[in-house]
Amino acid sequence: MKKIIYSIALCMTVGFLPQLLVAQSAVMADLEEMYLEDDDMIRVSVSQQMFELFMDLDAQDETEQEILEAIAKIDGLKVLAKDGQNGITYFKSGLAQMKGKGFEELMSFDNKDERARFYIRKDGDKIGELFMLISGNNEFAAMTIYGDIDLSSITKIAKVLQIKGLDKLEMLND
Repeated sequence: MKKIIYSIALCMTVGFLPQLLVAQSAVMADLEEMYLEDDDMIRVSVSQQMFELFMDLDAQDETEQEILEAIAKIDGLKVLAKDGQNGITYFKSGLAQMKGKGFEELMSFDNKDERARFYIRKDGDKIGELFMLISGNNEFAAMTIYGDIDLSSITKIAKVLQIKGLDKLEMLND
């Protein structure tokens, strides 16, 4: 009986392993697939190897050192963006893709010109992925950062690099 239970547990673990491995980018992968034929969609993908190149830089001060340490923990970054069309339609598509993917809403921001949603997916007690959706009147952006995410460091990186949308994370410090 124990052998059967162990065999079932092993099969379930092995069976679910591929799903666990792709979970960190499942939402972005779904969005990329949805907009594969859209030639106006801007697609950016930054691999862990690219982030590792930053580690060769020498930090000039404590803030730069914190940023480099945060970058070292990032496994990847992906962005989808589109200008010139109704951003809310793409935003709603993104929201629909979030359902059932293990994310929890971290923060939302809405005004008459812009909407933003930030989601996190936890890996145990750590944040494994930060996912952002933003829409404006004629623009849309979805971004995922995955790895070992430290929100305060990501906020510093966004501020230094002036990454539109991530500046909203500063509200978490208020």
